[in-house]
Parts: sequence; structure tokens; C-alpha cells
Amino acid sequence: MGLLSTNLPGTASDPAAAAASNEVFAVGWVVASMPTMPAVHLSSLLTPDAVLLDLQASDRWAALDSIVGHLGARRVLPDSLVEADRLELRARETAMSTAVGHGVAMPHASLDDLSEEVCCLALSRTGIQFDAFDGVPSGIVVCLLTPKSRRQLHTRTLAAAATLLSRQSVREQLLQASTAHDVLRLLRDAERE
Repeated sequence: MGLLSTNLPGTASDPAAAAASNEVFAVGWVVASMPTMPAVHLSSLLTPDAVLLDLQASDRWAALDSIVGHLGARRVLPDSLVEADRLELRARETAMSTAVGHGVAMPHASLDDLSEEVCCLALSRTGIQFDAFDGVPSGIVVCLLTPKSRRQLHTRTLAAAATLLSRQSVREQLLQASTAHDVLRLLRDAERE
């Protein structure tokens, strides 16, 4: 806080106000310094073949294997990359859980040999333990694989998905969806709101 707290009017006498002002200032500066980019929509990265409606897995490792297997079987992911992607996702998950809480996990990895983004949205009616900070099993798993050359898109897509899935109504509707087309329609409608 040292550099940011200097020269902020009205913050010297109230440490809590100073901290809040500094956070707003820092966030505002970061946002103001970012170039304007088009919005990222999760629905634009998904096809019906990339939606897994009934993910059956005993743990997060089995979930990752099932998701990558699904993407390979549906030809969303090239056969030549299935094993490498599975290993990259496992390495990322080993480093730190990708659960974001509220029953959502977002396993992700960046790969050299991938030519375009690959995304899968998987739903588990019973939930899968991804070691979330809130202890809630993940019923919604968004898996994102991106080329290493597109790291900025990778970050923006994760942020857009996290923002969208932070809404309880969206999560509840997704878990009630009965077809992949329903999932895509729900996402598109929620992204317009």
C-alpha cells in the first residue's frame, strides 16, 4: 500500500478507508491501462459436442480423464493431443486446485501444439470433489485448453467464465439442463444480460 496510499486525499486518518481507496485506485488504474478488447463469451467456444451432460467421476483426476476422453472421442480435440492435454491438466491441478467455489471448477492449461482454443463444459449431478476452498463439490466443470501463444485470451476466457458462473441463477439453470443445446442457449441468454 505504500506507493498507492501516498497523496490520496482523506485517507490518512482512517486506515480502513485508506485501504478501500487504494484497492479502488489500483483496480481502476489496471482497468484503465488495459487495451479495449471485445468481450469473451464462453458460449462462442462451445459446440454441442463439447458439452458433457452427465460427467461420472469419483474424483477430480477421473473427471479430467473423462473430459479429455470425451473431447477426443467427439473429435473436438485431435487424437495426437489427447494424452499431452491430459498430462498438462493433471500437472496444473496438482500445482493448485482449479475449483473456484460455489460448485464450479475450471481446469485449464496452455499448450504449445494446440492451434486453437478448446473448451468443454461438463455437468455432474452429484458433484466432484476438486478441493474447493468452500468444500462444495463441483457440479459444473469448465475445461479450457489454449495455445501458449494466446495467453491473454486464456486469462480473459477464464475471467469471463468465472464472472458468468458466479451467478447462482446461471449455475442452477445449467444443472437442470437436459440437452447440450439447452446448455448453449442458457449460456447465450446469460451472456446477454
